[in-house]
Amino acid sequence: MYSRGLDKSDELEADRLGVVIAARGGYDAYGLPSVLQTLQAMSAQDSALALMFKTHPAPAERLNSLSENMQPLLDTYSSQPQLAERFVRQIKR
Repeated sequence: MYSRGLDKSDELEADRLGVVIAARGGYDAYGLPSVLQTLQAMSAQDSALALMFKTHPAPAERLNSLSENMQPLLDTYSSQPQLAERFVRQIKR
């Protein structure tokens, strides 16, 4: 499973659930889309990312899936209070 990855639909579902869980916890609903945009700009040939690009759907596909399936929910979550300060406090310990 490590080298093959999960089924593509499993990965896309994990993205959707991860966004919901993070947003309900007070984190930025657009955090994952932001990371995926960064990954999309990186080269799939980069040895540090090669395995991830082999075992996960392409960042563009993941972004499209989130946009198609979750845009109204992302917008709803983005208007709630975020708890970034809590996260920063925890990592500084």
